[in-house]
Amino acid sequence: MPLTPDPPFPKSRNDTIRSKDWNDAVQEVVRLEAAKVDRGGDTVTGPLTVLGALGVAGPGGPRHLLVGDDVAGLGFDPSDAGPNAGYLRFGDNTGWKLHVGRSREAAGGAPNTDLTGVLATFQDDGKVGIGTVAPASRLQVDSLTAIDQGGTADGAWANFGSNAHYDGQWNRVDPAKAGVNLHMNADGGGVEFRFLRVEADGTNLRNIAQIGTSGTSVNEGILTVGGTAPNNWKAQIFNSTTGGDNAFGVLAQVSADTGGAFGAEFSASANGGNTVAGVLGVAGGNGSGTKIGVYGSSSGPGPLWAGYFAGNVTVAGALSKGSGSFLIDHPLDPANKTLRHNLVESPEHLCLYRGTTGLDGAGSVELPDYFAALTDEANATVHLTPVGERPEATGYRWNDGHTAFDVFGSPGGEVAYLVLAARDDPVIHQLGRPVEEEKGGDHLDQLGQGEFLYPEAFGHPAERGVAFSVQESLAAARPPEAAGQAVAPIAGTEPGDG
Repeated sequence: MPLTPDPPFPKSRNDTIRSKDWNDAVQEVVRLEAAKVDRGGDTVTGPLTVLGALGVAGPGGPRHLLVGDDVAGLGFDPSDAGPNAGYLRFGDNTGWKLHVGRSREAAGGAPNTDLTGVLATFQDDGKVGIGTVAPASRLQVDSLTAIDQGGTADGAWANFGSNAHYDGQWNRVDPAKAGVNLHMNADGGGVEFRFLRVEADGTNLRNIAQIGTSGTSVNEGILTVGGTAPNNWKAQIFNSTTGGDNAFGVLAQVSADTGGAFGAEFSASANGGNTVAGVLGVAGGNGSGTKIGVYGSSSGPGPLWAGYFAGNVTVAGALSKGSGSFLIDHPLDPANKTLRHNLVESPEHLCLYRGTTGLDGAGSVELPDYFAALTDEANATVHLTPVGERPEATGYRWNDGHTAFDVFGSPGGEVAYLVLAARDDPVIHQLGRPVEEEKGGDHLDQLGQGEFLYPEAFGHPAERGVAFSVQESLAAARPPEAAGQAVAPIAGTEPGDG
């Protein structure tokens, strides 16, 4: 107890000092020498140096400064070596927690006690909680966000999850809620990023997405961009714009120095009886602009093919071309030569039927049963050529239905015939185009002049051509990141091809 001198105290000059006053002072000196500082309510002003361990609410023990117990309290140790500035120690790896929080909940409010106002919790097993007093992962933020790190035989991993974390096996912070997690492992065997989901009842624990150097799988094997309802398509891209904005789907730009380059490859196969299509190209809309289902072009040195089809080709519509031919291996020297025959061209959609007939005074030629339905049979013409060494006079006469004709000439003779008839069926009426048309509409350039299909053939620059306009419109519609990547010019026919 602190010394309480008897009055009068303090003493003034010439006051009597009694023996009790002297004895009390000596006893206080003896007590302080034995107990060091053991005075209740004292205030130490100025520097205080403690050369031994200092304990608060208990002996200092193993720590230089110890508040409470070595395990249940807080211990402070100074630096042992640079760059270690010092240590704040607690716990024994059995779950003790160090809480950091507010002193009061409001200005002038009552001091907080227990867990009131706790902002962060440090657990002696290395787990840290921010906004939670019982962290379940290495770092748990608020109630459900969990961050982990660890190592396995596959290398170091890290996790970022919402109600899902991994410490060698998958766990949930709240076992009554669903969880999702991003698992990252640079040594993941080609799957460096995994996106996990587990249902609220703990079932269906699976990777809903995998991304890595070995490939990408999103939405359990289905990649969907810009959409919300995956179906049987493995990759889907949805994009819709309003106003004057352009809408873009997929952009692929590849290049190679000396090797080959392929912008995209599509293949499809099926063993059943359903239709199989490698590529589907569809263009539509209510606007007046040009619609191109599939656009192909090529440029540069070497053989040029805007399109190459290794198989049969069907055009369900009108086919327009600059020229055409068939090109085959030469039947007499297939290893070294090719044979080309150009297509016969006419302003009419002609059908040709040929053959020979013998003459017994008159020969009769029956045309196919569809002849009258397919052609303008009333205006069909027959060309006759006698077979033999001497010219012979021949003639022909149609029957009433123009489905057959009789050939007249010398008895016993033979005549070769060629029938030419223009198509007159419903399909040609739907798809047929005029032989001559005025240029206008889609075939006017920015100056209102007619565009050329083949401007260079008539001594004009390529900019006066329809192909150039198409290239410009495609270039203008391309995404901004493709700026400077010109659309390859539309190639004409292959060099040397008719």
